[in-house]
Amino acid sequence: MSQKPDLGDLLGRAAQQWRRRLREDVAARGYAFYGEARAEVLAHVPSDGVAQAALSARMGITKQAVQQLVDQLVADGAVSREVHPTDKRLKTIRLTDLGARARDQAERTRRAIEADMRLTVGDKGFKRLRKALRKLVEA
Repeated sequence: MSQKPDLGDLLGRAAQQWRRRLREDVAARGYAFYGEARAEVLAHVPSDGVAQAALSARMGITKQAVQQLVDQLVADGAVSREVHPTDKRLKTIRLTDLGARARDQAERTRRAIEADMRLTVGDKGFKRLRKALRKLVEA
């Protein structure tokens, strides 16, 4: 007798499908770097930039991992790394025009994924799902 997947499995699989579709769609639209893990950095870079050291805390990963991801995104042309004007030890990460366009495309793709999910479970079901997930996250 097969066992039903538990809630954690279902949530995990749904999240994986969401991320996979997001990455594949944005990459297919001309932002190849978005198909890789380094694209996660873009979601954590505000329009006015962010200190590279702060990215580690924002993303919950090591400073070394952030360094490698940012290095790759600089090579891709998606972000720039600028030296702080008064403290040369600090680096500020900013989106380039390319990075901003990729992030904008990702937002359009997120909305499309959400619209498809709404069609799958219905408007009422989608609202209930969102409300229930919000409660779980906030609990």
